[in-house]
Amino acid sequence: MKIIKLSQSEDRDAWLEERRSRIMGTKAKSVLPLERKKDGSTTPSGFWELLAENIAVTSDTNAMRRGHEIENEAILSAVAMLDMNPETVDLDPGMWLSDENDHIGSSPDGAEKSDNPTFVFEAKCFDSAKHIKTILYDLICQNIDNPDFIKNVPPELIACMSDIPSVYNPLNSVPKDNRAQVIQYFITNENQEIVYFVLYDDRIAIESLATHVITIHRADVEGQILAQKDAELRQLAKVNQILKFLKGL
Repeated sequence: MKIIKLSQSEDRDAWLEERRSRIMGTKAKSVLPLERKKDGSTTPSGFWELLAENIAVTSDTNAMRRGHEIENEAILSAVAMLDMNPETVDLDPGMWLSDENDHIGSSPDGAEKSDNPTFVFEAKCFDSAKHIKTILYDLICQNIDNPDFIKNVPPELIACMSDIPSVYNPLNSVPKDNRAQVIQYFITNENQEIVYFVLYDDRIAIESLATHVITIHRADVEGQILAQKDAELRQLAKVNQILKFLKGL
């Protein structure tokens, strides 16, 4: 794995430019083939965006700038919750590129302070409604075999939830739009063992619900890693073929 030491905060413009034309964590889901045809094709809009990034100027990124502002606060809250030493965590770990294909990469919000990091933090500061819903779903799924917990859960809450699996897998608790991003870390870094998916909302009045961590181990997503990696390599191959055609026009 290659590490490009660019600060998300201090080298922001260069960091954003390096992300372009690469399948990073936030982009991973959007480039994967659709399960059902849309407009007569299973090619997602993200595929065309990936192609356009190879031939277009930089797009507006103000939303990403705003989202970065409280990531460190979220990660430090999670570090305290996990009883970790903050000195072992790099809050600006740069951009990571796969050894196999440097158009596949990820940009952790935080990571183990090491030349061969084994864990990362992905911080999400959702709107409060999505924040609470995601936490409650994870808590119920985690405790589905705990009758003392389940008996105290209001039936009205259970009825509001998506289907609850009989066996807990932490990836199921990650919102669908973010699952590919989680898997991307394991694709990019072969040493990656854990992704700490951090939910943070300092507007929540109940302190115990302000921060929540979903811990995903490599073993939890082994099959998805292989499938997503294969799909990304196929999409990149298509982009390369079209680029060859465009350059010949």
